[in-house]
Amino acid sequence: MLKENFENFVDGTAVDEREVATAFAYCDGAVVYRDDGGNLYYLIAELPEIFEIGTVARISGLEPVDTADPQLKEKILVAAKGGKINHAAN
Repeated sequence: MLKENFENFVDGTAVDEREVATAFAYCDGAVVYRDDGGNLYYLIAELPEIFEIGTVARISGLEPVDTADPQLKEKILVAAKGGKINHAAN
């Protein structure tokens, strides 16, 4: 992941890179984030495509992928792998 200087990221308070994750994919109803350790998180969004890929967010404001309901979790994992969901099979 590209290393940036996160100084002044939030209200003039320095933010440790371990506290943020980067948006890297979308799925139906969620933005998918990944931290430097490879952990997946999501943010429910009615229009996830309005979030730019590369946008960072504090992990404390995101949900770990394991907390998603089974259908959403499947969509997140497929999006994370860069695949497409076969809606006809669902």
